[in-house]
Amino acid sequence: TKVEEKKYTLTAKSAGSAVITVKDAKGTTKQHTVVVNAVPVKIELPAGTMVIGGSGTFDVKGGVGPYTVTLSNTNAKATLSATSSSYTRYAVTAVAVGTVDITARDSKGASATARLTIQAAPLKLFVSSSTLQLGATGTAAIRVLSIQGGVAPYTASVSGNQLTLTQVNATQFQMTPKAKGTATITVRDSKGTTATQAITVQ
Repeated sequence: TKVEEKKYTLTAKSAGSAVITVKDAKGTTKQHTVVVNAVPVKIELPAGTMVIGGSGTFDVKGGVGPYTVTLSNTNAKATLSATSSSYTRYAVTAVAVGTVDITARDSKGASATARLTIQAAPLKLFVSSSTLQLGATGTAAIRVLSIQGGVAPYTASVSGNQLTLTQVNATQFQMTPKAKGTATITVRDSKGTTATQAITVQ
């Protein structure tokens, strides 16, 4: 006797278990339980490193929603906010140097963790003019050195006696010419990183 065979394709839609019941023409039934496992929770960070002031988005996938996403935010090194109504996409903003762990936990208790390293932006110096005029007066005598990046606070020093520096605010120094020649200004941030700028006094 030829046994009739019919095949079916099963498509998983959500985590859990389902019972499949097959009944033949004679009313005989056979059951089989199918268990659907959730895809592991995953945090998709675009990059594992950011600089202070930078921001980016990441997605949470897998598991069984809804999700709870938290930061191991010691000393407020980063901030986190949901950017989708389904709470599957988040924005993170780097605030301070260090590392933070982002943890996503689904409704079943499964979790995933991704580490984000926050670095300082490169220390850079900018000057309104790299040449100072000895004896200049008014606005022509005002020349400013500006600092970007690194980690405040900053200190600045000058090699030689060609000019002096006066701190205007946290990131700016005013340069005052004293003698003709070339001097080098060295700025050091709180982490010991340095940057230099040559200034000529005419």
